[in-house]
Amino acid sequence: MPPAIFVLPLTSKEQVVQMVNYIVSKVKQLSVEVRHIHSDAPLYIESKNSRDGIMERVDVYLATSAGDYANVLPVREEIKEGFVEKVGFVHLVQGAAVLFRYALGKEPTLTEVVIYTVGALYKDFKLNL
Repeated sequence: MPPAIFVLPLTSKEQVVQMVNYIVSKVKQLSVEVRHIHSDAPLYIESKNSRDGIMERVDVYLATSAGDYANVLPVREEIKEGFVEKVGFVHLVQGAAVLFRYALGKEPTLTEVVIYTVGALYKDFKLNL
């Protein structure tokens, strides 16, 4: 299973903020840890599936009217102890991203959600925690 990176263009910064806060409200109902990281400089965000049972998904939200921008880089595969580990990266220049981290076992369990905001436009970004 490849890492999952989704890029979702939205019209405005307000829509990006509303979407991310909607996701946070749903995640809070599951009692999952939510962290927020802001950077003024572009970030590389990793999405992977690994031998140790970790699977990650990244949803990137871009405000098209505000000039938000991201690149999705090709997936890298590496064989580790007979397991094909796959890692993808998104280069987020400006916008918001939500990283979902799952632990795989008998059934997938959401263990952590990290909200990334990048760029001066999102410096005042407030999560409804």
